[in-house]
Amino acid sequence: MASVDIEHASIDSSTCGPEAAVCGYDDTIIAGLAGLGFDYYLGLQSMVRVEYTYFGGKDDFSAHIVNLGFRYNF
Repeated sequence: MASVDIEHASIDSSTCGPEAAVCGYDDTIIAGLAGLGFDYYLGLQSMVRVEYTYFGGKDDFSAHIVNLGFRYNF
C-alpha cells in the first residue's frame, strides 16, 4: 500500500468559474503497488539491477516506474 499526493491545476473557466484564471486542488489517495526486479551479477562484487514497479489507485490513477541500477560491494 502507498499514499500518493496529487496536485491538480486547471485553466478551464467552466471548471473554476469565470473570474478564475487558474484553480487547483490537492488530494491524497491510497494506491496498491506491484513490482518485479532482476539482478545480473557481473563479477564477485558488482551487479546490475533492473526493476519495474506499477502503482494503481482510485480515480483511475496509475504510474509505471522502471529503475536501472549498478551496485558494487567493497
